[in-house]
Amino acid sequence: MIMSRTNKYIILFSCIFCLIVFSSILYSQENSESEELNRIIQEATLNLYSDPIAVIQIGDSLYNSSKENINNKVTGLLLISDAFIAIRNYPQALQNMNSAKELLGKSILISLKIKILNRFAYQHFQLHLYDEALKYLNEANKLNEANREDVSYLSNKGYINVVRGLIYRQQVGCDVAMRYFERGIDAYNQSEEEITKINLSIIHYNIGNCYLTMENYDDAKKSFELAYYSANKYGSSKNSLKLFAEKGIASYYYLTQQYQLAIETLNTLNEGATKIGDKSLMRSVSADLASNYLEISNWDLFEMYNEEYKKINKELKESEIKATTYALDDIDLLHKLSLKEINNSYYKKIVVFTVFVLISFVISLLLILKKKQKINNIRTEIFKTKK
Repeated sequence: MIMSRTNKYIILFSCIFCLIVFSSILYSQENSESEELNRIIQEATLNLYSDPIAVIQIGDSLYNSSKENINNKVTGLLLISDAFIAIRNYPQALQNMNSAKELLGKSILISLKIKILNRFAYQHFQLHLYDEALKYLNEANKLNEANREDVSYLSNKGYINVVRGLIYRQQVGCDVAMRYFERGIDAYNQSEEEITKINLSIIHYNIGNCYLTMENYDDAKKSFELAYYSANKYGSSKNSLKLFAEKGIASYYYLTQQYQLAIETLNTLNEGATKIGDKSLMRSVSADLASNYLEISNWDLFEMYNEEYKKINKELKESEIKATTYALDDIDLLHKLSLKEINNSYYKKIVVFTVFVLISFVISLLLILKKKQKINNIRTEIFKTKK
């Protein structure tokens, strides 16, 4: 039986309709998965300063489950590295960043490439390798400025200025550093990425420490209060940045000789720092408690917290030395590769030059021989004429 034209159209339209419905369902599923993934990444980023161990687990899961999505793998490595930095495990942070660095040559988002370079800069700053840190920052800044339309442009710009300020604070002093801190604040305030604005707390905390160095205690206290406000507004209810801000206020109390207030603040912080596992904060709190108890002549508690400070400081120094060794080995390898390239280029130039000289010599010799032959021919002709 021959199918009528009407039936053919009905079947054709039915197939098209089913295809459209199937495509929309598939697109909806993919869109839903993407939204869910973004939500997980945002939550993990927020938890960096409150539950870094959980962030490591999320990052590890994201890295291992993203078999073909290279951007997700890099994001997972960045989360792991940031979390290890949060608990001051520098060797592990550096190892994960090296894994991310190996993917730089792949086709990944520009914003992720910039983040990798930025993290390397920050980690090298932490290890006091300032020249290397600045090299990574310069590379990140060049890439960032070439992609000003990217949604992460301003947040990356803020990060670059903050790390540059931290480096210059160590190398030059607070006068120069604070200019970069202010630029970082401007960039973050203009950024539409709310998730990155928690870094404002880090900037205000460092500005507060600069004011303490300048003995401008009132402005220091205001900066620490701004650091707390930013950490509270953009971070989770319990996070280490809020604790650092409170430690800054405790430093203000100490320097203004309000030792009992400083001790009360620090004792509250000690428990929170231990729960989060931020050893740098734990070290600072122990050192500050020892200093305050020394001022009020409480020798037993001074001795206890001084010993605690020495213990944590030793652990951190060992971690820093191990990470610095990794970093220096990596730098040494890069220098060797660079030197090898320079040598190869040098040898190529020598070969080219030698070949050029040989060819020039051969051509010159041929020209001389040709000219000599011409002269001989002329002589022969002359002698023939004379005869």
